Amino acid sequence: MDKYPDHLPIITLSISQALVDKYSEASGDHNPIHQDTKAAYEGPFGQPVAHGMLVLSTASQIMTTTFDKQWAEKGNLKVRWKSPALIPNNIHTSARLKSASQEQVTYEIECKDDNDTLLFSGTATLRLDP
Repeated sequence: MDKYPDHLPIITLSISQALVDKYSEASGDHNPIHQDTKAAYEGPFGQPVAHGMLVLSTASQIMTTTFDKQWAEKGNLKVRWKSPALIPNNIHTSARLKSASQEQVTYEIECKDDNDTLLFSGTATLRLDP
């Protein structure tokens, strides 16, 4: 790939309690803050929140959409969490080209919800073959 796109296709994920419950089962993470329980509503966020790894998976998905297997083999994410993804919610992950060289390509990546709340931001870097 000689020229890298300035913007990658936005990934949107609808976060429902049913999806979070399925993720809890698959991951084995049954923390009450992710469940529709009294404990979640009494917790630090006032309601259930999605698993961080479920939300973060959209960052890898956006890179895989463009770079396929190469992303899995030579990709790196570095993000800072800003806010939790409240349930229910839609999240939107976008990536904008930050830099490109012969050694690597880096995208600024961010995830926001429908209220334009920033959930995480950071970089996605892909090492290139020499």
